[in-house]
Amino acid sequence: MASTNRDLAYDFSLMFLNFEFISAALQLLEIAEDSDKKNWLRLELMLLSEDLFSALEESERLEKLTEVDAEARFAIAYAKAKAYKRLGQKNKATELLQSILQVRPTYRSASTLLAEIIEDRD
Repeated sequence: MASTNRDLAYDFSLMFLNFEFISAALQLLEIAEDSDKKNWLRLELMLLSEDLFSALEESERLEKLTEVDAEARFAIAYAKAKAYKRLGQKNKATELLQSILQVRPTYRSASTLLAEIIEDRD
């Protein structure tokens, strides 16, 4: 059904995500029409599935697509920081989070993740 209706593929991918079938959600998402929401969901699914190198590559791709959007830049930097933290590259993650917080000190997710990294170092 989803393969014949590309609009439904995105919705079914979300449904699989809700049931925590991350791999199936990623596979189904590839059928969906290209869109910003598809790109962001793909990145989130890659992070959830611990496909961290692919998530970093996807982040780079998204950066090229969203050069002018400041909110998207923060979200991409945050996603990269999550990936780097999980890869054990905490210095890179810390640098990204600090760069976010310099511009947007109220970015709570960045503050929380940075605190986790600092706590892990202690």
